[in-house]
Amino acid sequence: MEESGVTLPVIEAHCEYRRPSRYDDELEVRTRGRVLSPVRMQFDYEIVRRGDAAVAAVGHTVHAALDTAGRPCRLPERVREVFA
Repeated sequence: MEESGVTLPVIEAHCEYRRPSRYDDELEVRTRGRVLSPVRMQFDYEIVRRGDAAVAAVGHTVHAALDTAGRPCRLPERVREVFA
């Protein structure tokens, strides 16, 4: 996407910690994306400990599509199709 001149900087981030994790814990990051508008996307995250499948954290980030000049632009059609 960056090769086509569109970047997706984070404009909002949220995290809820549910269970502690230790340095040696193996964690799995599960991510789902969805289009919020023609210029915004949201990614939802779930952090799961592999040892006991406990959800350690959940959260989301919201991203805005920007052109090379740093102005808002429409998400590329292929991105909107994949996440529709």
